[in-house]
Amino acid sequence: MSSSVDSSVVLLKAQTDWPRWLAVIQTKANHNSVWDHIKPTLKDKEVRQELLEPSPPDVKTYATNPDAIPEPTTKTLTADQLKRYEMDYKVYKDDLKKWERKQTTINDIDDYIMRTTGTYWSVIEKIQGVRERLKALKDHVAPTSYAREQEVLARYEAVRRSAKASKTEEWLRQWESVLSDLKERKLPEAEGIRPTRAFLQAVEKIQPLFAQTWSNTIESTAVMSPEEDITPKIPDGFRIAQIFRNQANLGGNTKGTFSAATLQGEEAPSDGQNQGQDQNSGQKRQKCFDGHGKHTPEQCYYLNKHLRPEGWKMSPGKAKLIIQGLQQDKALRDKYKDGYKEIEAFLREQKKKDGKPQAEKTSEEQSKPVIGSACVGTVSSATSSFSTSSYPLASSFILDCGSPIHICNNLDRFDQSTFLKLDRIDPVLTGDSCSYVEGYGDVQVNVNTPAGRQLFKLKGVAYIPGFHTNVMSHRKLRQAGYHWDDVSLQIKRGSETVFNVDEIHEQYVVEHNLYSATAAFPTSSRAPRPPREADAYRWHLRMGHLGKEALERLMSNVYGVKIKGSLTFNCQACLQAKAKRQVSRRQSSRIAPRPIWRIRFDIFELERAYNQLKYALVIQDEFSGHIWAYPLAGKTQEEFIQTLKDFSRMIRTQYGLHICRIRRDNDRSLGKQFETWIKLKGIKDEPCPSYTKEPNGGSERAGGGITPTGPINAAHS
Repeated sequence: MSSSVDSSVVLLKAQTDWPRWLAVIQTKANHNSVWDHIKPTLKDKEVRQELLEPSPPDVKTYATNPDAIPEPTTKTLTADQLKRYEMDYKVYKDDLKKWERKQTTINDIDDYIMRTTGTYWSVIEKIQGVRERLKALKDHVAPTSYAREQEVLARYEAVRRSAKASKTEEWLRQWESVLSDLKERKLPEAEGIRPTRAFLQAVEKIQPLFAQTWSNTIESTAVMSPEEDITPKIPDGFRIAQIFRNQANLGGNTKGTFSAATLQGEEAPSDGQNQGQDQNSGQKRQKCFDGHGKHTPEQCYYLNKHLRPEGWKMSPGKAKLIIQGLQQDKALRDKYKDGYKEIEAFLREQKKKDGKPQAEKTSEEQSKPVIGSACVGTVSSATSSFSTSSYPLASSFILDCGSPIHICNNLDRFDQSTFLKLDRIDPVLTGDSCSYVEGYGDVQVNVNTPAGRQLFKLKGVAYIPGFHTNVMSHRKLRQAGYHWDDVSLQIKRGSETVFNVDEIHEQYVVEHNLYSATAAFPTSSRAPRPPREADAYRWHLRMGHLGKEALERLMSNVYGVKIKGSLTFNCQACLQAKAKRQVSRRQSSRIAPRPIWRIRFDIFELERAYNQLKYALVIQDEFSGHIWAYPLAGKTQEEFIQTLKDFSRMIRTQYGLHICRIRRDNDRSLGKQFETWIKLKGIKDEPCPSYTKEPNGGSERAGGGITPTGPINAAHS
């Protein structure tokens, strides 16, 4: 498929993009009728129309004496001559405007070619003119007729197989496009009723009844008219697609689903799905407050006495939940006031049986004293043991024995004077996924004490947005001197009860807040999960340090992913892991003051020559850059040292110079004979560090030039 930005821009990245890319250029050219001037090829006996700039009319051609001196002007023309000149000049101005519009269109097309050719720009970089560039690209990029036919056939087979995996309307457009290409190339697959049969086979999994009905129609027509050509009686590939489209639009139930990846197995949302709504009534279905969400208030036994089966009894835990829900919904409380009074009486009676005083209700405006706090040591990042699923206790605080830290998912709950936002988010493991701490601060929790609802301050609470619930760490409480009585469900300090813990949704809840009606845990739901929203850096970490280009495709190809903000991030781990070694190219602090003061040498292995010489000793003068090369038969110490001695004598005799320093790599062929010789001559040895040949780069590069040129010279000779 072509890589395109929008419907009018097609990027030329491969041969398969050439037809669409050229079609866009032809469409742009036809807007001002310039295609005949720039098209790369001509048909037989077709003459190219050159776009020439119109010339203005010459005054002399209208004068009675064109060769008169001085030259005729508009002032010397007669009235009739001036009228004819003005008419022709008006025609010239109109032609000039048309030429300018066409030239502007050609310039725009030239700019479009430069912007969309991509890697093929090198083909036309030194070519001027739109027509010449199109011709060069056609010769270099345009696929052959055979390759084009194979590409169309491959696309045809892919469209046939993807009928069930594509949206219906999108798939129909793909079918019509590929069928047009088949007919344009007069391939056998587009002849007769073959396209119709292929279409019916493709949609059989989407609409088996439609496919079976038309297949029976084709068979019956063929049986009733065995000698006739049934092609005119059967819809062709385009008409059968239009019939299918019309029935799909009327029926409304033939839409397929687009096949795409999903995040962690999440199902893609269906086209007809309406989240959180009753499809029969189209209104929002309100769930009951008992914590199960399997029925509405109209079906609740607590609120509707006449629906209760024989022997049914109230549960204190569910009764508390329903009372809390009705207190926040005045309309439902007025509607079920009898049930509300009955539940209140049941709870009062239950309190008397348990010997517990009724908690006094306080208004939200009344200030509450802080009765305690839990914090020991310094704040540190830790690994939580929770999964990242949202469920009915998302706004509540639960008591967790496995969490080493307090966690809150709502920034508004934090005391802003104590909240410390981290410069860099701190990733922590949460079950089989990863969450991120964005800061630490203090949070006040509404707890149920023997004296009523009061506040309990948690210090050093980790802020993890999107976490599935709020967590009070039992470990932190124990470190602060509190302990949990799991029999009476109370948090105590010594023998004194500090606050009570309720058991709701199979969790020990310290502060319970009602969850929204769209919660999806633990009750199963057909509605798709909402997309997970995070910044680019967080998704970069979640997906295993994914690159920027892959993150750009993540949002369009994967359900459940939403990246907020710009796609920019600076991952230090990626920069360090992908860093390349950069060799310092700074000049040595002490360079050679004269020729032969410092030399470099290295030994290179070459192809064995006719005279059995296989190695080359390359010596370079650092000061002048002059290079000497000595062929050697072997790589022994004797041969190597003897060659160096010959070189030293030649330099001393011819130039009167002495070698002061030798820079080399740690070649194994050098041994004690080399050390003895340089000590005898007073030469200082400068070996390169181990596994580092860059300081000896001069001789290395010289040998690198000898190695490839040897075979070339041999082949030439």
